[in-house]
Amino acid sequence: MPLSDLERAILGVDGWLSQEEAAALYTAAVQAPPEAGACTAVEIGSWKGRSTIALALAVRDRSGQGRVWAVDHHTGSSEHRTAGPVWTLPDFRNNIARAGVEPWVEALVMTSRQARARFAPGDVHLLWIDGAHEYEAVCEDLDLWLPTLAPGAVCAFDDCTWPPVSRALDERGVVPGGAFTEFRTVGKVLLCRCGRT
Repeated sequence: MPLSDLERAILGVDGWLSQEEAAALYTAAVQAPPEAGACTAVEIGSWKGRSTIALALAVRDRSGQGRVWAVDHHTGSSEHRTAGPVWTLPDFRNNIARAGVEPWVEALVMTSRQARARFAPGDVHLLWIDGAHEYEAVCEDLDLWLPTLAPGAVCAFDDCTWPPVSRALDERGVVPGGAFTEFRTVGKVLLCRCGRT
């Protein structure tokens, strides 16, 4: 898919994911195992759908089979609520519809912990963690979701250089020489692969 299609799909969608980072997520999802067939992608933190659209376009383009499970309570993280209540679900749904990716997206309007019960070990082929960035929240997401990864699954983490995020990644073994391989950084996004078999 020409990246211009992706650029058009996320144009005007509020969020902090750059075009380059969206393209990296798209490519990672296209290359996630299994190389053919359905891909199960889980994103923790959707905001208004910018990353969701990139992942859903990849699921569509690789086989048309599979789904992006978009986990978000849609009330924002603590930094979003400083000016008052937040409710992003209507914008999220409108953006997903406008991008034409509704058939590949399942919104799970709940917390990361609540959504985790829906997935067994080995179910997830791509995991995108962009939830709350406090150290404890990142640790919880890692502890909950890393066991769901299929062998060779792609993992992507936003804001990987923020001290609370990088500390949690280090402490949970998402480092070279551990259970993960093929590390690369695109902007503020860290991508790697689950090396366990």
